[in-house]
Amino acid sequence: MISLKMNTYFNKIYRKKFRLLLLSATGFAVYFSVRSWNYSDNHESSCPKPSASPPTRIVSTSLASDELLVRILKKAGALDRLVAVSRFAENPTYSHISTEVGNINARVGDNLEALASLRPDLVVFASFNRPAVTSTLKAIAAQTCWLDAFESLHDIRSNILKLGAAAGLSEAATQIAHQFESDIQTEVRATTAMTDAINPHSKPRVLSFDGSGTVMAGKTTFDDLVRLAGGINAASAASLAGWPRINDEALAAMAPEIIVLLTDTHSAEDLIAQLQSTPGWRETPAVKNSRFVTPSSADLLALSPDVLRVVPALRAKFYAPSNQERLP
Repeated sequence: MISLKMNTYFNKIYRKKFRLLLLSATGFAVYFSVRSWNYSDNHESSCPKPSASPPTRIVSTSLASDELLVRILKKAGALDRLVAVSRFAENPTYSHISTEVGNINARVGDNLEALASLRPDLVVFASFNRPAVTSTLKAIAAQTCWLDAFESLHDIRSNILKLGAAAGLSEAATQIAHQFESDIQTEVRATTAMTDAINPHSKPRVLSFDGSGTVMAGKTTFDDLVRLAGGINAASAASLAGWPRINDEALAAMAPEIIVLLTDTHSAEDLIAQLQSTPGWRETPAVKNSRFVTPSSADLLALSPDVLRVVPALRAKFYAPSNQERLP
């Protein structure tokens, strides 16, 4: 059984229980250059290589693979090959494909054994799946594909190529990966233009806040997004990685000027009230000046190319004209 709670944590980029889950004006082009995509399609993979008989009945067990597979299969005109998706695929709080999976009847949920009746020939799962779940899936499916990297935009691209190869649709996946790269470069240029026009030497210090006591530091997609939008992830700059808890002393040293609120499980009002009443946080410049950003949770937490949708919103708020502006 893949619980609702498990999927919730997964779609928060593993920051709590599972913890699995870069840019100055002159550094954008370097970090997000073609060199950063130095990836071999023939590297050792936990997904099957292309074969003469590509899978025709594919099951996806996480929202990350749901969104990527829908993109790949739609581009190839083969969406009918996807016979089951995760429960979160139809939840608009997290999903970008909630309106596109209505014809896919099966959901991965309480009764994995029921998937046997679907006769899947490929099941895609993520590294947070419990051993009992993965062993059941392996017994059901002729082939399995394991996605185990969710720490960066580069990992998203790699997962696109992995799934494309496993589905026998490498050409469609490569086109999607190239478009993703192009979209990143578009954001690089937009951020460079804005920072050059305002002050290329002044970047806001940023932290995330979801009410749990942890922040998203280095080696998270959040770190990439903040840099891509022209900010500095204060936790990453302090050489922290993953989803650490930070004490009052560390908060004071980081002195975040902007806080990005994750409102998938709490309202913005509740999170702001918590910040204003919590020692350490309430003394930060961000809280004192009411500088909060509340992007779409589905965009910010996406593990697909849809994650780039959040960048223009972050960039606009990072470089808002007034430091006293209350950011929606």
